[in-house]
Amino acid sequence: MVIYFYLYGLSVLTLILCVLAARHDVRSLTIHNGTVISIALIFCVAYGVNSYALNSGMIENSLFDDFSKHLYSSLLMLAICFGLFWFGILGGGDAKMMAALSLWVPLSGLSGFVMVMSLVGGALGLSALILKNKEFLKPSNEEGWIAALKRGESTVPYGIALAAAAIFSFIQLGYVGV
Repeated sequence: MVIYFYLYGLSVLTLILCVLAARHDVRSLTIHNGTVISIALIFCVAYGVNSYALNSGMIENSLFDDFSKHLYSSLLMLAICFGLFWFGILGGGDAKMMAALSLWVPLSGLSGFVMVMSLVGGALGLSALILKNKEFLKPSNEEGWIAALKRGESTVPYGIALAAAAIFSFIQLGYVGV
């Protein structure tokens, strides 16, 4: 079915954006708003294509859950992330990207998304503590994660954890065929 090709393509495009955001996060400890907006807009397009195909009889089963479950998932994560940002635990870009990615994950898949994100984030935090102030680290610029570790900061590019959680969830939910 051609429609699944389009839906898989939009899902893969979202994952590519996640990986690029993670790479940029490592290099500059920031995530662009454009990336976050793109992830949310691509979901809206994918959901619209899926709904059109379902209503016109092109496909028999929806790739997505009810829209309200996706929206509730995103709003829940946005509220939690706002609190984490408010207390300085999470960066603003990380919080926005987490909410945008949660739009792709319905409430039923949110626990797996959060679990993988937490495990990878914990591993990154442990790595940051181990690598902090190590002499063998040579930062390529003064803005990235390695430079922050060299300055003694305990910061983590959480975009890596978000990308890993997105890859896991997209495979688990059947958005990308493996």
